[in-house]
Amino acid sequence: LQLTTDMDTWIRNKRVQRDLLGSFEQRSVRTVVFRQALSGFPDGEYGVLVMECRFEKKQKGLEILSLGKDPYDQWRVISYDLR
Repeated sequence: LQLTTDMDTWIRNKRVQRDLLGSFEQRSVRTVVFRQALSGFPDGEYGVLVMECRFEKKQKGLEILSLGKDPYDQWRVISYDLR
């Protein structure tokens, strides 16, 4: 994520998107999958979490959070998508 977007731009874009949806109401985990490969990234250790979410102005949404292990064996967010 840090390689594709600077933090200030990413936060600003997500804030605009979330403001359009209204206040956050609920989130529940739908699936968690661990993989050795993820499209667009080198082979490694990855986790993909898909969460159902609800906002004031969007009753059914999905958040997709992808994590990757860094060289120090720490999980890092590599992508986040809200649909």
